[in-house]
Amino acid sequence: DLQAATRLYRDLGSPEVFGLLRLGLVGEKTLAGLARESIRRLFEIDDHEACNVLVEHYSVVTVRIVVEGLAGCDNRWKHEYLKRLFAKDEVVGAPYHMQMVELYAEYEPQALLNFLRASERYPLQDALQVCRARGLLEEEAYLLGKAGHVNEALKVLLEQVGDVGRAVQFAAEYQDPRLWEFLISF
Repeated sequence: DLQAATRLYRDLGSPEVFGLLRLGLVGEKTLAGLARESIRRLFEIDDHEACNVLVEHYSVVTVRIVVEGLAGCDNRWKHEYLKRLFAKDEVVGAPYHMQMVELYAEYEPQALLNFLRASERYPLQDALQVCRARGLLEEEAYLLGKAGHVNEALKVLLEQVGDVGRAVQFAAEYQDPRLWEFLISF
């Protein structure tokens, strides 16, 4: 039977387990329980395929179950899973967006700014603290601007990043005459 075959492939560490899971997670969802109890093992077998299957079937194996199943595992797995989930459906993983800020800052800082722009579902001050702690200046400036601290954001871009072009672009986005005055006086 499908359940026994899937369990056997999982126990053997065979990538064939993912094909069987795809079959058993649609329709009657006969393999939902097995998938839920096997999160860690699935990532150990093939983390990319585990992400694919679990993102495809997030309504059967919930985000909470996957995130809890990855507790104590390599955080890159959680990062990759949440990132792919966000690409598929940004709302379903909303409770984990602050974790995503931390994970992006740690594993993929060059993509954090795009995530910050794409999501509205993280506490601004907490995200700002993460960026400051990691020295992510462009991201810090973006969050300061978003929080309404545009002078401080412009100061970060000019004094710490040293990117006058980016500062001009920032001032143009906000269309605040005081920013232009600050920029000219710099």
